[in-house]
Amino acid sequence: PASAETPEATGTVAPTETPVPSETPASASSSEGVVIHISRGNGSETVARKLYEAGVVASETEYNAFLISNGFDRTLQVGDHFIPAGASDLEIARICTSAPD
Repeated sequence: PASAETPEATGTVAPTETPVPSETPASASSSEGVVIHISRGNGSETVARKLYEAGVVASETEYNAFLISNGFDRTLQVGDHFIPAGASDLEIARICTSAPD
């Protein structure tokens, strides 16, 4: 009976792939700023966490409170939003609540 050849049986070995770091879905960064992706269903807490993890805001909890107390939590827009380096809390909120480019 014929047996199926395996890489070990033929002496060939599949090439190994070098791992490539992948960007997190939360953000992509550059020296000019970061891109934050807001998905359908993301609330202000999730957006504040993404901004914190990207290094855009100093405190996830405080920024979420800022969004809620100023009504930005109700108008977050789905899509990719570019946050320039050094943007203020208000500028970040306005970017995240406007339609992405």
